[in-house]
Amino acid sequence: MASALQQLEITRLAMVEAVAGEQWSRIAELDGLCREHVTHAMQASDTDQQSLRATFEQLLELYAVMLERCKQQRDELGSELMQLNQAQQGAKVYQLFG
Repeated sequence: MASALQQLEITRLAMVEAVAGEQWSRIAELDGLCREHVTHAMQASDTDQQSLRATFEQLLELYAVMLERCKQQRDELGSELMQLNQAQQGAKVYQLFG
């Protein structure tokens, strides 16, 4: 069985791939799994503290990237919704006077 640190690294790499592919539901699944692995890695007595710290730093960077991507996605969707709303309003006006 893989160590807690190895499991955490495997999950982190899977999250990197999911972020690159913008697979949001997969990211959500992996996030929960990552949290479990973090807990196990912190509780494991055989975990190399320097390796654990390096992995945590990589996770922190990954979560910063994910947060930025989420904000971009939110902004894009908000813009699309505004355009859709404006188009619907224009269609209503056209129907009233058309």
